[in-house]
Amino acid sequence: MKKLALLLALLLFVSGLPVTARGSDDFAVTQAWDNAILAGGIFDMWAWVGDAPENYTFRWQADTSMGKGHWMDLEDNANPYGYRGTKTAHMEFVTPMEGSFTVGSGWEDIPFRCLVTNQKTGVSRSTVNMFMRIYSQEDMTAYLKRQGFGLYEPTASPLKLTTKNYIDYTGIASAGKAIEFVGGCWRPGSDHLLRASGATEDVQIWVSENGSTVKQTDMATYSPYTIGQDTLTVQFKLHYTLGIHDMGFYETKTLRISTTEPAAVAYGTLKGDRSLLRERYTQAQKLANIPGGTRLKVSEISAGWFQVVYGNLVGYVSADSLTLDANVPIIDHVEVTVSEPRAGQNPATACGLAPDTCHVSYMEWRDLTEDRFITPSETFQKGHDYQLVVWAEADDGYEFKLEGRNVKTTAVLNGNLPAFTYQAYEQIIGQVIEIRYDFKNIKEEVHTCLPLAVRGVAPTCTDEGIRDHYACSCGAVYADPQGAQPRDPGWTVLPATGHRAGAFTGNGTHHYRKCTVCLAVIPATNAPHSGGTATCTQKATCAVCATPYGQLAGHSFGQVAALGLQGHGAVCTVCGLTQDLQPHTPGPAATEVSAQSCTVCGYVLEPAKNHVHAMKQIPGKAATCTQAGNLDHYLCEGCGVLYRDPEGKTPVGNHSILILAPTGHMASDTWESSDRHHWRTCTTCGQVLEETKMLHDGDSACHTCGYTLVTGQTKTPNAPAETVSPGKPHRPDTAGKTDAREEGTPWLLLCLVAVGGFALSLTVTLFVLKRKKK
Repeated sequence: MKKLALLLALLLFVSGLPVTARGSDDFAVTQAWDNAILAGGIFDMWAWVGDAPENYTFRWQADTSMGKGHWMDLEDNANPYGYRGTKTAHMEFVTPMEGSFTVGSGWEDIPFRCLVTNQKTGVSRSTVNMFMRIYSQEDMTAYLKRQGFGLYEPTASPLKLTTKNYIDYTGIASAGKAIEFVGGCWRPGSDHLLRASGATEDVQIWVSENGSTVKQTDMATYSPYTIGQDTLTVQFKLHYTLGIHDMGFYETKTLRISTTEPAAVAYGTLKGDRSLLRERYTQAQKLANIPGGTRLKVSEISAGWFQVVYGNLVGYVSADSLTLDANVPIIDHVEVTVSEPRAGQNPATACGLAPDTCHVSYMEWRDLTEDRFITPSETFQKGHDYQLVVWAEADDGYEFKLEGRNVKTTAVLNGNLPAFTYQAYEQIIGQVIEIRYDFKNIKEEVHTCLPLAVRGVAPTCTDEGIRDHYACSCGAVYADPQGAQPRDPGWTVLPATGHRAGAFTGNGTHHYRKCTVCLAVIPATNAPHSGGTATCTQKATCAVCATPYGQLAGHSFGQVAALGLQGHGAVCTVCGLTQDLQPHTPGPAATEVSAQSCTVCGYVLEPAKNHVHAMKQIPGKAATCTQAGNLDHYLCEGCGVLYRDPEGKTPVGNHSILILAPTGHMASDTWESSDRHHWRTCTTCGQVLEETKMLHDGDSACHTCGYTLVTGQTKTPNAPAETVSPGKPHRPDTAGKTDAREEGTPWLLLCLVAVGGFALSLTVTLFVLKRKKK
């Protein structure tokens, strides 16, 4: 009795060791799903059982909320919403569309699970509960805004815009002058929800003027024709789509342009009733009817057409319909402003001139004391007399006031000094006048800088730029208009930004990188293609840019092989072309037990007399763009002869007729584009044709494919984000990941350990009993 009790105790001890064991019918269940989706999208749920999933059944269930643990089996119900694949390891739930159902009213609170059953053992296990989060359109719009998805600041060349709360912008333009609009958008490329929702976008430009709105299909130029305040409104609209759902306009930035009346170059009278046209030659874009005899201001003269101002409109009339006035506008008075000379200073090299209907065409300083002209690098001398000589030239359509050859246009210097004016030497009468000013007995004066604003110029990839600064006529440079922050002249220079290299692309002979900012080819990257191996069907592929180049290689002929009854020859191992076809060399005649074969290639010319064909079908295979195919045929496994029919009545004379050469790619008629490249695809297999893939070229739109480009903005090149198409989720990466219950000691090893432990304990027990017995 004591022996039995001790044996049981040892067995209990062994069974209590920390060894995990599972029955043969045990298995693990893991799951994966997307827990965020846009309304109307597909919510993916998965159940994994490891090896041999065909041995299991899957039942997807949802909690009906009728009490704790009330699970209801789901059935497929795909239209217009519902479940798909409810009896498979992968189930899709088509979430309710916005508008048809109220999104957010409990849908994300419903738990789902999958009940998995082993068909052999009947053991069932379920996944953990899965919950979803459905985003409505309003949710998604707010989410995009938080992620920074939105429009760049719009630009309009040559206008300088003034920002107003980052939404509205203002500018001033002359009616009738072309304005170029440029706008783009930015999106974060690393955001999972954006990738999963398949977010796409485009920027549209809408121009509204005089009550009509026109959509610009590209970043085009536009000439306003209405004069007045805020008469031109330009809206940059970011239109976006999520998956298959058109979300409309997400963000709008507005540019309001105040259009001003253009300057006159002449005046004229209309000969008869005429139409004022929006554009030259285009009668369909008539702005107004102008009665004959109307006197009009002419703002532009071009071949065959006059641009005129009529009321608050700017348009065109034909040149032969307008009689220009003989008298042109007269400039009666001119005001010159200049830094007055002081001893020790350099002479000013520029001066101001008003009105704006004339301009300075020549300026020079003369030392009257020494009777000579001085250079800009010289300084004024104390006590000397100097004279400033200015030539003023009237703009087109204007003249200075003359009486005979005497100039009657008055002029002043800095508002109070008398001026002497003359007709400029050998110049057109009334177009150019010479103005001279005398400065007596130049005195020394402590210089006080009067910094003037100098507008900066942005650097380019290859050229230096200039920083916004303030400069005095003495050459001093300042960072502020008061002259309190002096700077070294070199401080104003902004270094060239340098090219930003894009990915390698290529043409027929070379590969290169283009700058992603200015789209110029970077010379240091331009080199001939190299690497790759050409075949008789495909050119070599450049190892740098993956562009096919060069010529096709010669055929690769293998050993002599049988080519049917016609003979034998070499066959290209790539495309199947044959060469050097020679007739067979017959061996000994066929007997009852042996066939007659070619002594060179072994082809069976005549089977044994009592031979019975054992046919094997060789299925046909269609040729692809790059791979050869073959026709359907049959092989006698006894004699090795090929036949076109299963009965063996039609032998194949030439084996090469069974080979279908590759069809080659068929390039699509249209271009496909990304934000940096354009390319064509094969209409047969859909493959990208690398030899056609190149960077965009052009300023606002690609000249080749028409893709709209964003200029003036610098994007950090990022690899394009992977987009997960709805209904085709990515299978979670389970390589190297096993359920914790599957990572324990293999069952066989556990069993051996348990048996070994039992045997050891039994041996110890018997040994103890034997000692006691002694």
